[in-house]
Amino acid sequence: MRTFFYACKRLARRWRALRREKRAGTTAARIGAPGVVAAALTPTGFIAIAGELWPAATVGGGHLAAGAPVLVIGVAGTRLRVAPLPSARRGL
Repeated sequence: MRTFFYACKRLARRWRALRREKRAGTTAARIGAPGVVAAALTPTGFIAIAGELWPAATVGGGHLAAGAPVLVIGVAGTRLRVAPLPSARRGL
């Protein structure tokens, strides 16, 4: 019986550690990262950052076409908040 509770305690500890790692990696590492719109943001959709797809929403509620470069400026719930890169605004 003691072995069962010991195993449960170890599993619970590992599960909490994995949740902390995932939470920290989602927000802290992604703010300021450049990305590319994978599916049109109207105002929500998906962006690609380093080969991974992330759900995202535009800051001003505007629309961005697929392939437009964006910059992650924050996190709102489970979505990344993005803004178009300044070079994309000028049409460069």
